[in-house]
Amino acid sequence: MTAADAVPIVFVHGTRLSAGQWSMQLAALQDEFPVVAIDLPGHGERSAQPWSLSTSTEIIASAVDSLDRGPALVVGHSLGGYASLAFARRRPEHLRGLILAGASAGTRGPSGHGLEGRWPASELRTAPTAPIRTLSSAPARRTSPAPIRMPASN
Repeated sequence: MTAADAVPIVFVHGTRLSAGQWSMQLAALQDEFPVVAIDLPGHGERSAQPWSLSTSTEIIASAVDSLDRGPALVVGHSLGGYASLAFARRRPEHLRGLILAGASAGTRGPSGHGLEGRWPASELRTAPTAPIRTLSSAPARRTSPAPIRMPASN
């Protein structure tokens, strides 16, 4: 792949975080891809701006346009995934691909609690107890810290 063929990538942070969440990914990818991370309303450089899904989608669209490479791969985590999915629905002409991590397609969980509500502990699922032993894919190794190798359990 040449630099001219490289897919532009826009990173969208999660709740209570900022564009800085993606600093390691930006550093690892910036030599090969046009990349940018944004702050959503109410976060980071936009902390004084009230949260709005509509404004969030426009900020993502502006980030895609700022890379001046056409449609982009949009990577969203948590709240950023929710906003990225809304962006994909509203501005599909700006989208080359979509990666969502820890995101929801709606604002309400299975018990009907909204983003503003709290979930009772009895309704939360626990994470699997088996440790992750290694990261095997090359892109994951480039954008993640060295894998933690856990001793085999007996």
